[in-house]
Amino acid sequence: MDNSQAPERIVNDHEETKLSAQQKPSKGGWRSAIFVIFVEVAERFSYYGVSGNLITYLTNVLGQPTATAAKNVNIWSGVSMVSPILGAIVADSYLGRFKTIIISSIIYFMGVLLLTLSVSVASLRHHQSIFFLALYIISIGEGGHKPCVQAFAADQFNDDMHRRRPPRAHSSTGGTPASSPAPPSRCSL
Repeated sequence: MDNSQAPERIVNDHEETKLSAQQKPSKGGWRSAIFVIFVEVAERFSYYGVSGNLITYLTNVLGQPTATAAKNVNIWSGVSMVSPILGAIVADSYLGRFKTIIISSIIYFMGVLLLTLSVSVASLRHHQSIFFLALYIISIGEGGHKPCVQAFAADQFNDDMHRRRPPRAHSSTGGTPASSPAPPSRCSL
């Protein structure tokens, strides 16, 4: 009996049942993975939409000199690129991938919501401080989101999915890729 057909024991409310590999509850599959991918694409559009227009907003609306605006954009981008290191440590050591994604997505959404409110509703007196607070909340949310989402999408598939497909045979080598001939040399003498 190979490992793919071995029965598995599952404990549910103090009751043990044996399930074969085909009856085993599956992970999320394509439906869940597509949802995770959609959330990742939306997050990337949001981040790059903000970062692409940030220098223009800082110079035209907030009236910052170009050098100051460039410095602020670079600091924010740097914090956004370094924060996934801390997010990965939190996910691996304390919360786990799923909880980190949920919490960081909520933080990210709150940052985007605060950013939207700061540019549309906030009074001019507190406008700039709320705007920068919102930017750095987005960076914190991205720090937990970025290192976990792609691996979490890959986790939506069963480990034995590759066993379902027969291996592809290489016709010129009798089915073994290691014995494929080397490509001909293009050197001319």
